[in-house]
Order: sequence, then structure tokens, then C-alpha cells
Amino acid sequence: MSGSGLLPRMPAGLAERIALGVCDFAEGEALGETVGRRAERCDMIAYFHRKRANALAVAKRCPEEADHAISTARAMSVAIDDLRGGLHEGEALVGEHPTGCVREYPFRDHRTMAEVG
Repeated sequence: MSGSGLLPRMPAGLAERIALGVCDFAEGEALGETVGRRAERCDMIAYFHRKRANALAVAKRCPEEADHAISTARAMSVAIDDLRGGLHEGEALVGEHPTGCVREYPFRDHRTMAEVG
């Protein structure tokens, strides 16, 4: 785990391929990218754990801020679960687009999300 002095585990069989010299540059680069992303994800999860713990501590110490702090802790828990599940993978490729339907809806007597919102 990054930040703890431990490196993420190398995929099975890759050490032998490197030792035999059959691992090409592109494969090595892909491995480096994978290890880097895994280490970054571990850092983010550890950061969100700390932020969640801080929010829960604020909720205990400050009753007037408890609602906001508990909401923040829940959001951190969701982010941690999303990162662990890999739900963030490919998110940068999606781009920023509206999530509602903005085109004409093909059925009669139905409203689009743009009309509702």
C-alpha cells in the first residue's frame, strides 16, 4: 500500500517473464501504470478513511454540527466503497454531459427530464 512502505503485489508470472527477458517495454509500462493506479487508489481510500473519522469526531464533539458531520461521514463511506469496487475506472472518459433527457421524447403524453426539472 502506498504510504506504508509496501508495494502492491506484482501479477503472477510476471517476475519470471522479467527474469527470462521476455517482458517487453510496453508490458512493463502497463504494469507500472497499473501499480501506480493501485497505489493512488490505496492513498485515496486511506485519505477518505481519515476524513470520515474526522467527521465522526466532529459529530461527537459539536452537537450543532452533528447533522452535517454525519452526512459528510456517509459521503466518505460511499466514496470508499466506490473506490474499492472500481466504480471510478473510466470516469474521465465520460466527460461532462447532462444526465437528464434533453431530446424530444418519442412517446406522447410523457414529459422529458428537461420539462420536469
